[in-house]
Amino acid sequence: MTDTRIVREVLAEATARLRQTSNSPRLDAELLLLYVTGLSRVALISGQSDTLSTAQIDHFFRLIARREKAEPIAYITGKKEFYGRDFITTPAVLCPRPETELLIESAIAKCRLFNKPIRFIDLGTGSGCIAITLIAELQAAGYEVYGTAVDCSAAALLVAYQNARLHGVTQNINIIRSNWFDSVAPEGFDLLVANPPYIPYGKGSSPELNFEPEGALYADENGLAAYRTIFKQLPHYVKTGSVILFEIGFDQGGILLEQSKKDVPLSVTATLHKDLAGHDRVLELQVL
Repeated sequence: MTDTRIVREVLAEATARLRQTSNSPRLDAELLLLYVTGLSRVALISGQSDTLSTAQIDHFFRLIARREKAEPIAYITGKKEFYGRDFITTPAVLCPRPETELLIESAIAKCRLFNKPIRFIDLGTGSGCIAITLIAELQAAGYEVYGTAVDCSAAALLVAYQNARLHGVTQNINIIRSNWFDSVAPEGFDLLVANPPYIPYGKGSSPELNFEPEGALYADENGLAAYRTIFKQLPHYVKTGSVILFEIGFDQGGILLEQSKKDVPLSVTATLHKDLAGHDRVLELQVL
């Protein structure tokens, strides 16, 4: 066993090693040490635990070596927090991102206007974090809600099912393997949400992206291919009063507003919602 100086020294060494590959080296080091030790962040900061075993230190630095190669923390620990809940996260799915929480907030605000029960579809569900969060949040607010979660990846859908079971919503979610709408029966959903791939090929700059599934990140037609495919099929899956919400790239708002006018064969109003950084992040279409 070792004394508290080793805890500080271990964190200092790990932080120094991560400065080349991480924008938050100290936080990354702390998160990985918490994962290895099972401590809470409060216990770590307050010094409630003042010992580390050799095995813990060895394990910790093996994880640091993975993070030095830019592997996302979520894949190293197997989980990622999203909207106040932990979600199982594997390389089969995108790491849930804080920016996507605006999609949740926008959806919840719109769902307050619907009659019960609420039926929605989540296209490209990945880990299921969007669909599962919507169900859990709306149920907590007293709504009856049912979601259909769609993805073309069987490996991703396994993760989504595990997360649905983890958060106790399996009775309220239908998980379907489908390339967008291809295997989804026509139905007038109240709400459609999607976080499709929108990075143009060749534009991804973060080395962390190399660990995430390419098909969930990148799209043809300068990042717009998935939106255009979904736009054209919308009449079979929405109805008057339905709300459609897409996460979009920070520089795609104006382009997608114009594209929706051309490609959506419905009468809709279109609105852009900005994230905390002031970037266009959510495209809302309201079916008239």
